[in-house]
Order: sequence, then structure tokens, then C-alpha cells
Amino acid sequence: VQLDYFISHQFAGVATALVDGIYTSNGIEPHFLPTCPVGREMANVRAYQDANPSTLVTLGSVEQNIFTPLLYSNPGLRLTGVASMMRQSPLCIASLKELNEGDTIGCHEDTVDLLKRIYPQLTIVASPRGTKNSDLLNA
Repeated sequence: VQLDYFISHQFAGVATALVDGIYTSNGIEPHFLPTCPVGREMANVRAYQDANPSTLVTLGSVEQNIFTPLLYSNPGLRLTGVASMMRQSPLCIASLKELNEGDTIGCHEDTVDLLKRIYPQLTIVASPRGTKNSDLLNA
């Protein structure tokens, strides 16, 4: 399993299944790949599956704004989207005030290009994973 982020609330189902032994009671022995830089998730999934052909399936999570263009540019990854949220994005913009030209939006590095296209009049900056929550709290 390649997560596209550190284990957190968004992976509550995965964590609950691990803690409650649901995987092992169903004969599944999950192996978690190390956290990787944004955009490497898909290549890691393919590399792991190729290096371990006896593995029935290798799964990963990746943001759809990374998945679609990367798979388009590299179809040799031979990956398939399952349980995807195409045309339905969990992405949201939170602001305590009206956004004006020149304002800054901080976001995760995998979303910078997308937000630059949506908000060309704003400054879009990447907020590293390790400080994302404190960056948000400190505006």
C-alpha cells in the first residue's frame, strides 16, 4: 500500500482495519511502502508490483490532479483508477475574507499548479506537509 500522505484521519478506514485485524482475518497481509515525494506514488506502486510479481495487487492513493496527467504522460505505468472521485473533488478553498488580487493561498505542493490555473490573479504557494496545519492556523 502506497499512501499519498502520512497516516492521518483521511486513512481512518485503513487504520481501523489494521488495528481490528480485519485484513489478517481475511488472509490479507498488507505491506506499507515508505512515504514518498508528491508525484512518485504511482511509479512506486508500479515498481513494487513489478519487483514482486507474486503479489496479487499493489494499491496506492494519489490525488486525481496528479493521477490523470501523470498516467496520460506515462501510460507505461499500467495503472487503473478505482474508487476514484472523478468530477467530484474534495478540494476546497477556505478563506476568512474576500479573496482579492495579490492575496496568497497556501496549499499542499501537489495542488499548486491546479490553483494557479483556477486563481491566476492570486499568489499560490506550497505549504510543506510538516507545517501545513500550523501554516493554516497562522494564516
